[in-house]
Amino acid sequence: MLTDYRPLLACLLAAHFLADFVLQSDRTAETKSKILVLLRHAFIVSVVSYLFCGAWAAWIIPLALFLGHGVLDFCKSRIRTRPLAVFLIDQTAHIGFLIALSIWVVERYDPALYWTNLFGDDWTRLMIIVAGAVAAIYAGGVLIGIAVSPLLKEIAGENAASMPAAASLLRGLDKGGKLIGQLERAIIFLLVLAGHPEGVGFLIAAKSILRFGEIKDAKQRQEAEYIIIGTFMSFGYGLLLAFLTRYFVSF
Repeated sequence: MLTDYRPLLACLLAAHFLADFVLQSDRTAETKSKILVLLRHAFIVSVVSYLFCGAWAAWIIPLALFLGHGVLDFCKSRIRTRPLAVFLIDQTAHIGFLIALSIWVVERYDPALYWTNLFGDDWTRLMIIVAGAVAAIYAGGVLIGIAVSPLLKEIAGENAASMPAAASLLRGLDKGGKLIGQLERAIIFLLVLAGHPEGVGFLIAAKSILRFGEIKDAKQRQEAEYIIIGTFMSFGYGLLLAFLTRYFVSF
């Protein structure tokens, strides 16, 4: 029987981040004010969590997650201002709810976790790595995208009268910047977990060289500064999540 809430919490966090940032499409995220879309998303969260935990007899877990996640997302869908603050508060509330739920379920029901009993601590470590990787790679993209969106609007506004300059913002691949950010955070995550964080320095140097030409061009300076700000946010966030994950894996 389980005497520690951390294995259950690791499973719930992995399921939460997967359901919120990998299994949820942009369309779903934007239309969760519709009750059927919200209920479907909450159902996916509860099912993935139930499968990851393997607490087959503890139906209270998916039921509580369906209700709790649904209520939190419903509240978020009603707020249209200050997207960065709303995102941070929403994720903090979700994580806080999962911590409270894990402690309560373990103390009250002490459920047997099938996968933890089968694979031992390796399953818990895997869940921590999955949660950390998704939070770093995918959730990080959403967070940084929201954080830098005012800068992009500023650039677009100032260049509105200059068609060539404005067009420069559109010259990249569709979602190319998003994919680059995901790749760089994935590399950072792997390097830190492999015990070679010094490799991140080479990654920073390589990206700086690629952007140096744009900084020299005065017409592209604003765009280059926007990219550099986003890059440093991405690197900093990726490093933070990678080191936190490594800490909890070895905890």
